Amino acid sequence: MRWSSSVSVCCLFVFSLFFLGAATLPGEAAAKGVVRLYQIHDSESSPLLLLLDQAFSSSTDVYIDWYDATSLEKSVLFQRVGEGEADALLTNDASLVDELEKKEWVRSVQTVMSNQLFLAGPEADPAGASGLPLKEAFRRIADTNSLFISPLRGGWFTVVEVGLWRAAGVTDPEILKGYISSGRNRLAAMIQAGEEGGYILTDPSTFAVYEASSRGQPSSLKSISSRIDGPDNRYFFVVVERGILGSQRVKNAEVLSDWLVSDQAKQIISGYALSGHHPFVPWSEGR
Repeated sequence: MRWSSSVSVCCLFVFSLFFLGAATLPGEAAAKGVVRLYQIHDSESSPLLLLLDQAFSSSTDVYIDWYDATSLEKSVLFQRVGEGEADALLTNDASLVDELEKKEWVRSVQTVMSNQLFLAGPEADPAGASGLPLKEAFRRIADTNSLFISPLRGGWFTVVEVGLWRAAGVTDPEILKGYISSGRNRLAAMIQAGEEGGYILTDPSTFAVYEASSRGQPSSLKSISSRIDGPDNRYFFVVVERGILGSQRVKNAEVLSDWLVSDQAKQIISGYALSGHHPFVPWSEGR
């Protein structure tokens, strides 16, 4: 497998070669079909993607050429998709998928896996939000001026968070005394929430990585709201419409799309664990 982005992603590639066995190498691609896959997702799912890549490349004649597009400006991403740079995308940003569909750049969309968002907070639970539905929990946080840490703005997580604040009767959370827009990714924002005793909207994979980072010490945060009632955090596989000139690349992308919902892929997704937790559910087994 070949990564085409940052040093951190290259390190993940070396990790996969060492621990998972030899992955598909660029030299092998000559004998295989190629699908250029742009990934836009949280970093906590990267080890799972490595496992899926290894299984896919060993069971099909298609080679995945990965590109980590998580840090790309949206205008740059759209330019590259429009120019035919990407055959497919993997993302958990539903709003991005909607925008691509409006531009008529989507041939098909497949939901691959999901987990549920939930509220994490300090053991003391100063807002008294434990066990409440998310909307009520957010209202308690607002009414008590409790500390809430918001991650980097943008994407589907922001849409969900803003929607929960509005459902709680708060049109602009920035005016709340306890609200902090951290400008950090979800894991870094969670660490900040743990250090400062704040609440945060999160997902099981990020929470599992946070717990693992405590290195055997009790974590400062706990699950406050029910994970079952939280919004679905879905991961979408998008096959890009490339027209007649890209017909073979589209076929390769469709091979990957079909495989990602196969029994083999579902077993890998459901069996993947972080710190003893299974953060992802194959979509066919979800709600």
